[in-house]
Amino acid sequence: MPTGIRLLSMSYALVAARAIAASVGDYGGAYEGDSRACWNSRLVLTEKTISWGVCRDIPFRIIERDEDHLTIELTDGECRFDIVKFERKAKDPSLGAEISRYKTRADYDRSYPSLSCWYSPARR
Repeated sequence: MPTGIRLLSMSYALVAARAIAASVGDYGGAYEGDSRACWNSRLVLTEKTISWGVCRDIPFRIIERDEDHLTIELTDGECRFDIVKFERKAKDPSLGAEISRYKTRADYDRSYPSLSCWYSPARR
């Protein structure tokens, strides 16, 4: 295979790998708050938007992702927070996640959430 074609193929493979890594994957879906501060609060995460509280269908970008956590940064809208982190304490997605929101990127960098609650996958 000529070098130029090989490099082009490798570039496409790298772009495809990043696209897969940038997916919300099994973090996506509807969640219901289980802890006191978030009781009956519903959160919905799709591949492109998040809806939580008064914030509806807000676009985001993924800033970190691995099997234990997903962190997104809202890119539009007027919410009272900029960053949302989903963190699993167990490998089983059906057990839910601790979901924290941060008012600013600086708060996220300092690990200072404005709200942190346990959420389970929605039952309805």
